[in-house]
Amino acid sequence: MPLADSELDAPTDGYDTDGWQPRRTLSDPNVDLPPCLERRSDGAIVVRGHRVALSSILECLDQEKQISLPRLKTIFPTISADVLADVLAFCFRHAVEVRRYHDECEEVALAHRRAHASVPSLEELRRRWNSRHRES
Repeated sequence: MPLADSELDAPTDGYDTDGWQPRRTLSDPNVDLPPCLERRSDGAIVVRGHRVALSSILECLDQEKQISLPRLKTIFPTISADVLADVLAFCFRHAVEVRRYHDECEEVALAHRRAHASVPSLEELRRRWNSRHRES
């Protein structure tokens, strides 16, 4: 099927390196997940039946390059070894999409940290507390 002119002129950002196929990420709700994973209503991907985010597992994989299944099991003791093995298998089979998803999660976390980087000092909290209690 020939590409429309608008597709030919599409920017490469968000496209695979050849510029023709849109990049698929796990954030795309049309991407099928294996039975061991589920997408929450907020778009986050978690281990089915658990609150453990896929991004948490990916962070472990990113930090410990040679992580083993028994090591993952000690980090996530509520998840069975079989389910963790299925999650790892999915991650390795879909490494490109998983890497993109991990990068997206890191960008969101960084934006959140930046937005909340300014926290009041202990002195400021005391000042606020005192001003509220003096008014009472």
